[in-house]
Amino acid sequence: MNPENMAMIAGVISSLIFVSSNVPMLWKAHKTRDLHSYSSLHIVLINAGNLIYWIYVARLPIGPVWFMHTFYTLASALMLILYARHVLMPKVGSCLNRLRRRWQATVRYVNRHYNRPGSHRPATCPGC
Repeated sequence: MNPENMAMIAGVISSLIFVSSNVPMLWKAHKTRDLHSYSSLHIVLINAGNLIYWIYVARLPIGPVWFMHTFYTLASALMLILYARHVLMPKVGSCLNRLRRRWQATVRYVNRHYNRPGSHRPATCPGC
């Protein structure tokens, strides 16, 4: 067997091992929707690295590295989407709810203390 065929076979086998090692993680993340243990910085950096690495992979002949990197890019993008959907969005939603409640409390306070009948004094009002 020549060295090129051996290298291709090794590439295919290692790509299949790599893909099979990531599938359970993706399945568990999708099924449980519990991604709190994942680092957001890690997920963002992995996706940024994948995009930059495509500059290198695009110049290589089509082979196992294309399959492996395509899968890895899709897996990383899926993890980013799942993380944003199940970890970041609930945090953003609770933060927006807190801001909405504070705004409503401020509006109630202003309405209660400054918009009472008879509280408007034209002599002290700069706009009157």
